[in-house]
Amino acid sequence: MSASRVLPIAVLAKRPITSGLAIAAIGVTIAWHVGVPIDVLAMTSDAIGREPWRLLTSALPHVGALHLIFNVYWLLALGSVIEGTCGARVMGPLVLTAAIGSAALEWALASGGVGLSGVVYGLIAFAWFARRRDASLAAAADPSTVRLFALWFVLCVVMTATGTMRVGNAAHAGGAILGALAGAAWGVTDARRRVWIAGTVVTTAAFVVLGSPLVRPLVNLGAIGYEIADRAYALVESDPARAIALYDEAIERDGSIANWHYNRGVALFLARRRDEALLAMERAHALDANDESFRAGLASTAAACGYEAVEQGRTAEAIARFERALAVAPEAAEADDWRLMIELARASVDGDPR
Repeated sequence: MSASRVLPIAVLAKRPITSGLAIAAIGVTIAWHVGVPIDVLAMTSDAIGREPWRLLTSALPHVGALHLIFNVYWLLALGSVIEGTCGARVMGPLVLTAAIGSAALEWALASGGVGLSGVVYGLIAFAWFARRRDASLAAAADPSTVRLFALWFVLCVVMTATGTMRVGNAAHAGGAILGALAGAAWGVTDARRRVWIAGTVVTTAAFVVLGSPLVRPLVNLGAIGYEIADRAYALVESDPARAIALYDEAIERDGSIANWHYNRGVALFLARRRDEALLAMERAHALDANDESFRAGLASTAAACGYEAVEQGRTAEAIARFERALAVAPEAAEADDWRLMIELARASVDGDPR
């Protein structure tokens, strides 16, 4: 059978793992998009430890219709052939291995994702490496289909690198590696099979270890900073001191995210560390001068520092702060008040009795 066609429903009914996984993915995705909470299924740090089911269930939700259609189509096209040829005793462990390994590697190197892409890449790799043992597998993993998957893999890497769309490239790679090892094991009949099986087990375990709390910070390619910043954001108002510490940690990992500096500035302001807040706002504005919220935040923070300087008798500093606020946001509603404060401060310096 060519992988370009999905088997009829009557045949799919005899492929319980393939069809069951497809139905589960469709059902969970629909539930997610109509508002049913699925947090318990998502990939988090608890997956490698207290809640290991997340390594499997994170494969079920999909971010959109095209994502779901693509993955379910290829799951049915490839999975039905593999399950029909090799049986559930091969299909079951293959799906489990590809799902666990791809989810763990994606979590280790990035921030975790959703979807069956890692499993699908595991299926095509399995069929390609096991094709010499069975003609139906060779038909499923024909050269044109393999080229399609290879091209899509490269395109996804490019889209992620350019910021066009974030894709789970590590999941694709992890699933393909594990599928290839499993396919090589099934494709031989002698003692070498044990070597390939051992390699599959060890590689899966290695991916899980990479995602562990002890190892992940050493290999992660940047997502940890975002996760820390998300935790910080939730604490800005309730615990600004803790939020500041977390933003410091995130910025140490990547200081180019303007929003982190801005939110850190808000937390510093609430903690009454006004001068530091102003520096943080200046940094956010420098990173993205076109963002209106950054401009407004910088202006209001500079003005607040100006009022504080007036109260403490630091007149020259007060003038500089109000001038900075006007330079950044001359059209602000408070701009006339800032101009008045500058005039009053200058008058006090000049000894004007007014």
